[in-house]
Amino acid sequence: MKNLQVGNNQNNETSENEEGAQEIQPIEGNETGNNTSGSDTTPRPATRFYKEYPMVGYIKIPKTGIEYPILLDVSPGALEVAVGVMYPSNPQLNEPGNVVIIGHNYRDGKFFANNKNLVIGDKIQITDLSGRTLTYTIYEISTIPETDTEYITRQRGDNIEISLSTCTDDGKDRLVILARVQ
Repeated sequence: MKNLQVGNNQNNETSENEEGAQEIQPIEGNETGNNTSGSDTTPRPATRFYKEYPMVGYIKIPKTGIEYPILLDVSPGALEVAVGVMYPSNPQLNEPGNVVIIGHNYRDGKFFANNKNLVIGDKIQITDLSGRTLTYTIYEISTIPETDTEYITRQRGDNIEISLSTCTDDGKDRLVILARVQ
């Protein structure tokens, strides 16, 4: 696998380390949104980019050995380089509610290809752009028709949850994994 360098600039490079392990290493670069000019002196959160796509955080699934940036964009181009937030449109990672993260199921093991090997009780780590990492525990795994979208907008109250979604190996259905902070 590749060693991903993720940071604030739009020209990040990918390199492989000796063990072939995949790691995410923040690097220095361009940030936007820190403008404190004018009457509003409250700093706005910085925007970080992976390739040219805005990020909201990072995902790590120890059992499958993946670590990727989580993009705010789910366009075809964005999903070729990482996973992305499909819902809500203004996601707040590691906060109450449900955030839906989608990724391709590539046969080469990239992105969510090995999600089919996850079981209830496995862990997923989400790191937001402030650097806070929370561990989510899988509590439900299902294969549903592509047209079933109930898992996307389900209300979770004060629970902090994520839903991971990818297509099944044959591409006909969706593999959906629900996890929450315990």
